[in-house]
Amino acid sequence: MKHTLFCKLRLLLPLMAAVMLSFQRSTAQTRIAVVSDIHVMAPSLLDDPENTEWQAYYKGQRKMLQESADLFDQFVDQMKTSKPDILLITGDLTKDGEIASHNYVRDALAELSGSPYNIKVYVIPGNHDLGITTVYKYEATNQKTALSAEEKMADATAFKTFYENYGYGAGSTIDPNGSISYVAEPVSGLVILGIDSHNASVGEATLNWLCSQASAATDAGKQVIAMMHHPLFPHITGANLFIDTYTVANYETVRNKLIDAGVKYIFTGHFHTSDIAYDWNDDETNGIYDINTGSLISYPCDYRMLDLSADKKTLSLTTLSLNPSGSKEWLKERVKTITTDKMNAKAGNLALSFSTQINNLASFAADLFILHAEGTENESEGRKDLVSTYTGYKTNLKYNMILSYGGINDATIYSILDDKSNYGSDHENQTDDRWMDILSINDNGWGTYCTGRDLDVSLTSGLTAYQVTGVNSGKATLTAITEVPASAGFLVNGEAGTYELKASYVPVEGLPENLLTGTISPTAAPANSYVMATKNSKTGFYPAGSTLTIPAHKAYLTYNGGSSVRMISLDDEDATGIDTMESVTSDNESFYTLQGTKAGSLRSGLYIKNGKLIIIK
Repeated sequence: MKHTLFCKLRLLLPLMAAVMLSFQRSTAQTRIAVVSDIHVMAPSLLDDPENTEWQAYYKGQRKMLQESADLFDQFVDQMKTSKPDILLITGDLTKDGEIASHNYVRDALAELSGSPYNIKVYVIPGNHDLGITTVYKYEATNQKTALSAEEKMADATAFKTFYENYGYGAGSTIDPNGSISYVAEPVSGLVILGIDSHNASVGEATLNWLCSQASAATDAGKQVIAMMHHPLFPHITGANLFIDTYTVANYETVRNKLIDAGVKYIFTGHFHTSDIAYDWNDDETNGIYDINTGSLISYPCDYRMLDLSADKKTLSLTTLSLNPSGSKEWLKERVKTITTDKMNAKAGNLALSFSTQINNLASFAADLFILHAEGTENESEGRKDLVSTYTGYKTNLKYNMILSYGGINDATIYSILDDKSNYGSDHENQTDDRWMDILSINDNGWGTYCTGRDLDVSLTSGLTAYQVTGVNSGKATLTAITEVPASAGFLVNGEAGTYELKASYVPVEGLPENLLTGTISPTAAPANSYVMATKNSKTGFYPAGSTLTIPAHKAYLTYNGGSSVRMISLDDEDATGIDTMESVTSDNESFYTLQGTKAGSLRSGLYIKNGKLIIIK
């Protein structure tokens, strides 16, 4: 009898240990902060903001360079509070590569990467970080002095040495082909490609090396995230009208090779607007998200925060902003001034005859740019006014002449107004710019989720969402829903794979009967809570141990059904049996009863400790 019982229990040990350890790993999410184009100008470079030489230079800037150090300090303070696991900086760390500015940045990064914050920081250079020919310091006597060679970041080699602790040191593999691109694995299962595009290009040998590294990581089941300063592809039709080097050179080749190597996400900067777009390879069999992040010193002063699930497949991204006083009006006036000056210069002798139209078009351009910078184009009330204004311009002879002369076309304007990226006549993409929720479904077909925005799940093909409206005889009552309110927990079902969830731009009402509670941040499991897990090929809700921390962007079920309910199933499977009696817990040091409660004083009986069944005589 004892021998038979022992044999049965021994057969259960590997299963129980695997179940508990599996859920313990699932709580290990990774939080990543992403910031770009911080353009720090060390305060020592500007003795007097009223310097006339400085004011003449500053007039043509849409960057709040005078406030750059203060804004960077605000961001650093926020990192100290939020304590992400990883911080990615996608280039243009400084105004123009001044050593004083680089020192200002590096000192802050040293603080963030040290105790007690211990944030792993990775940087790549932008076009403002090294090799700038002429850089000035502005003195109080209304003079400017060119910095010496020793006061500037000379080249890529110097940059790599300077930022050795932030991507270029131990734990990273540097491109053997001469660029300062690198590959790192900051946490197990997550590989970072740091792509050097400071000159708006990536060499063929470098690209091939990066893709071989990405392919190897992908084949090993790891998630690969790339970062590069220049956008991977245009987010706006005719983007070159705004800036010649909007994208990395030969972007189609770079895009296709990264996609073929298994890279699904790349973080970029350069254009100072927050925009997310999806593009395909040439045969449209696979694609990649280019998550372009705005600048800390350009309205609306954005940065990104990303949560990755433990298996690195579910991704929840939100956009946060600093709040400098008056930045929106500051940017609008700067854009109007710069646009007016450029249009007047191009119009030449015709400027006086068209001054009213030029000023009005400059104001329109400022409003359009702010709409794009905010990343809410297709849902903004201001969009309607801009569409009406533009329609009026197109029917007015003088306005139409200026638009035609300036090379501005409907495709460019409506690409912004509709937040659509057009890649030729065969396909286009519209992706939410400030939020992104990529949900992964495993082979069991089920998952839970929660996010901070209203969702319309009906817009995602192949995915069904449910709320739990009751529990009867150990079985959950599931009610299908198509719309989910912000912060609500819900169930999803679909084929194994990843799904992009879409926002609902109509406010979604609450789910008063829903027994699921969502988690925006990691949450200690409350009493009477059940979490989803798969044990012995059975997927359902299992009792949460008292020490379990439920990960962010998940949902748990609250049910006070008593200790007899060992599992709440999603189908007609029996909810009893010894293989469903253990509780899910992240505590490896304590003894637990078979009912999933933490044991106090130990008596004779069966207990679970460290995933093993223990017999106390």
